Amino acid sequence: MDERYHRCTPEKEKELTALCLEKGIPPDTIRTLIDGEKEKDRKFELKMAAAGFTYDDIDRINSRPTKEKVHEEKIRFRFDYGPVLPLLQERIDTFAELHRHDADKHDEDEDDEDDEDASPSSVLSKPIFFPAVDIAAGSSVGTVALAATSLNPTATNNTNLCWYPTDNDVERTEEILRYQLEESPLFVDDDDQPVFGCNPIELRGLKTAKYNGKIGYVVCPDPKNTGRYGIKFSNDPNESNISFKKENIFHGGCPSLHEAILYDLQKKNKAKDFFQNLINRIRVVDIKDRNTWSNVEELHDKCAFVTCTNLLTAIGYRDPTAWQDTMQLASKLLHVDGYLLQYDAVDYADFGNTSIMEEYARTESLGFELDFTTSALLHENTGRMRNIIIWKKI
Repeated sequence: MDERYHRCTPEKEKELTALCLEKGIPPDTIRTLIDGEKEKDRKFELKMAAAGFTYDDIDRINSRPTKEKVHEEKIRFRFDYGPVLPLLQERIDTFAELHRHDADKHDEDEDDEDDEDASPSSVLSKPIFFPAVDIAAGSSVGTVALAATSLNPTATNNTNLCWYPTDNDVERTEEILRYQLEESPLFVDDDDQPVFGCNPIELRGLKTAKYNGKIGYVVCPDPKNTGRYGIKFSNDPNESNISFKKENIFHGGCPSLHEAILYDLQKKNKAKDFFQNLINRIRVVDIKDRNTWSNVEELHDKCAFVTCTNLLTAIGYRDPTAWQDTMQLASKLLHVDGYLLQYDAVDYADFGNTSIMEEYARTESLGFELDFTTSALLHENTGRMRNIIIWKKI
C-alpha cells in the first residue's frame, strides 16, 4: 500500500472510530489499526481486512483533493516505475516490426497536417497504431505515462499504442484524467518556460547555498504566501514542502521520455486532445468480476500490449491470486507476439515464482511464454521490492 495510507490525523482517527461502530467492531480496535498504520507495511492491510474494512474504506479515510492526488501519484510514479518504461518501448518496436500490416491508421488528429509546428517527429503525426489495455488503471497516472512513452516521437517505424484505461472505479479514473486535461501552468518562469504541478524544477539565485542549484518538484502554491510555491526533493511522504519564491524556481528539464513528451504536448496546446482520447477510451473492468470483461471484448486478439501494475499492492491482502485473473484476461486481449507486463509486490501467492506461473500458463492453455523477469528495489530504506514479469503471446 502507498505510504500515503499510513498517515493518521485526529480527523482520520475519528472517521476510523465511526467506521468501526458502523461495522459493529469494538471501538478499541481503532488503536490496533492506527498502530498498524505506523508500521508502513502489509500488516496494516491485513489488520484492516481482519477488522472488516475494505480498500474503499481506507481510500475514503485518506481522500484528498484531486490536485494533491495527481501530484503525489506523479512523483511516486517517477521514482517507482523507472525500470518499466524502457522495457515497454523496446517491445513496442519489436511488435511493430512484425505486425505493421495488421495495424490501422491513426485518424484522431486530422488537423495536424495544417499545423505549423508539425514535423516528421511530431508526437501527434499520423502513426500506425495498435490498441493496448492498462488493467486496474486506478488513478490513471501510470496509464498516462505508458501512453506518452508509447507515442515514441523518435522511432523510425512511426508506430504508437492506443491505450484503454480500465478499472472498476472509472469515476476516479476519469476525475484524474479530466484534471490533467484542464490543468494550467502554475506560472511561467523567468526563462519563459511554463511550470506545471509536479514538474521538475531547478532552484537558482538563492542566497542559501544549501538549496541553490538543487533539483526538486513543484507540489503546490504556498497557501500562506502569495508568489511562493511548495517544493519537495524526494518521494518520501513524510518530507515536508519547503516554500520558495517564484523568481527562484525554473523549469528543470524532463528526466524521462514520457515527461518530455507530455511537456511538449502542453507547450503546443495538444495535451487536451491526448487526455480526452484517453477519457473516451475508459472501460469498466473489474479484474475479479469476469462479467465486466465483455467491456473490452472488441479488443480481443488485437492488443500489442496489456499492462497491470500494483494490483496486488492494492488488493493482494484479500485477493492474492489476482495475478492469475490478469493473465487470463490478457490472453484474450493480446495479438500474437503481443506482451503482458506485470509489475507488482513480491509477496502474494507465488507472484514472481516463474516456475509456478509458467505452469499455470501451460495448465490454463493461455499461450504465454516468459519473455523477461527481474526484481527491482524501490526504496533502500524500506526494502520495498517489485517483480517485473513480461509474457509474450505465442
